[in-house]
Amino acid sequence: MNTDELVRLRTLCEQATPGPWVVLPREDSDGCDGICASTGTIVETDSGCYPPKKVDAAFITAVRTALPILLDDIERLCDENTKLRAQLTKAEADVTAQDENAIKAQD
Repeated sequence: MNTDELVRLRTLCEQATPGPWVVLPREDSDGCDGICASTGTIVETDSGCYPPKKVDAAFITAVRTALPILLDDIERLCDENTKLRAQLTKAEADVTAQDENAIKAQD
């Protein structure tokens, strides 16, 4: 996933209704009556003809909560990776310098 995609997903999260979201299940079928934010804001409702499946609604509500956390983890891991690569580059340069000094000392 590239930086542009991460920015796009972060923007979607920030613009969406704040979570967590909950499913408003329909007891008589595998559908649901909608998705609602925990604040009471209606996020999505049943169209009346083709209600969303409970499993799809459960996925959507779980992702609304999980995606910001996952994006934070990706950002943290990318930062950590950058720092570790810099440390590795420095360590490689130090080893090369030590090898060169050892060769010179043998001459």
